[in-house]
Amino acid sequence: MYHLAIVLPCSISVLAQEPTQAFHNANQLTEPEEVRANEIQPPELVMDILGIRPGMIIGEVGAGHGRLTVHLAARVGDKGKVYANDIDPKAIDYLKARCQRQGIKNVETILSLSVDARFPENTLDLVAMILSWAPVEDPGFLDRIKESIRPGGYIVFEHVIQKPQDPFPPGVHALVPGALRDLFRDFELLIYREVEDYGDWGGPSTPHVRMVARKPQLRQ
Repeated sequence: MYHLAIVLPCSISVLAQEPTQAFHNANQLTEPEEVRANEIQPPELVMDILGIRPGMIIGEVGAGHGRLTVHLAARVGDKGKVYANDIDPKAIDYLKARCQRQGIKNVETILSLSVDARFPENTLDLVAMILSWAPVEDPGFLDRIKESIRPGGYIVFEHVIQKPQDPFPPGVHALVPGALRDLFRDFELLIYREVEDYGDWGGPSTPHVRMVARKPQLRQ
């Protein structure tokens, strides 16, 4: 799945604190069919922009075959962890086999439900939810995502916005304008933009919402 593009440009650098060295050769983790996508969307640059550091615990919604997952795992290292979910059993089986083949031991794959990402509660430093097929318009689904993020943790979100004149099919779960802002009113919105451009797959211009939000710290 070609996702998490550099379409959340330098704005997401609000999460980054300092440059992070690359702990693995990205080429060793890249599969042949991913080369072109990784040239367009270099995983190391994506992780630098997101501020991914060793020891972090990451949740990835819609990991697919793990194009980004394996790079996240290499970056967070042995003291970190990546929870990678997908609703497709074949994708999960592929990602499990890939991690075993590449010697990656800090990824936990999760076969998610259509109504629940099944991440552990109050654990994640950051959730990446980028153009997922999940029911992003469902407050219950998003509440369970929120519960998985530790206080002070982040969610990075990108999705398409519904076009009344040319609506997406129901399976896309497109959002209506302004909906995501309302759904995350209990979080601190660091970045919230509704724009129209090509998205992370290229192709025709499409309305998108992009958001970085932080879960409030617990009050003392």
